[in-house]
Amino acid sequence: MTSGFEIFENYNGFITTDEEGTNVYGWENWSKKRIESTINLNGGGIYGYVDKGQILIKDEDKEFLLNEGEWFTTRYNASISIVSSTYRFCAWQKEGYLGVMSKGLVEDFGRLKYIDGCKDSILSNPIKLGLPCMNALYMPEGVNQTMHTHPSTRSGFIFKGGAKCETPEETYELKAGQIFFLKKGTQHKFRSDVQVRPRKRYYNEVSCLSP
Repeated sequence: MTSGFEIFENYNGFITTDEEGTNVYGWENWSKKRIESTINLNGGGIYGYVDKGQILIKDEDKEFLLNEGEWFTTRYNASISIVSSTYRFCAWQKEGYLGVMSKGLVEDFGRLKYIDGCKDSILSNPIKLGLPCMNALYMPEGVNQTMHTHPSTRSGFIFKGGAKCETPEETYELKAGQIFFLKKGTQHKFRSDVQVRPRKRYYNEVSCLSP
């Protein structure tokens, strides 16, 4: 029996899919030296996050330079060019989705209340009901969520570690730089244990939620 939750730490391109049109990608040259130039993910709008380095996203009439700590969305025909010598970033694509060109900075705090003491910020709203969106989830110290499920695929990037994900089958430690994939309908909860040291630790994710 599998838990329906997966973690990926080393990645260079396509990672996985939910077979319903949501594809997960990641690129990094921290674990292994790699050389990338231009990446084309035609066929669907993209949501992404830059953790290390710089990238340039471009379509026929717009281009954005993305720095560390910024999220982005693209139209279906955009390309990604890696600008810096070191990099770590991720992308989620929804096949057949037109998408929009936008970007922004991920803040250090969440603006909305979420499950059992978590905080959440909406980074990119769905254009209409049922289309993808992008959120940042913040888990302060001491959160212990109620076990729950979602009716759609969830995938995200851990940009600060210090928490765990529990399923009925297994417990996963979440670390910075990981990409996770949660199948729809999977029972799970996130937990951030109280630390002995006074310094708080946070679990943060950037999530692309598919319909």
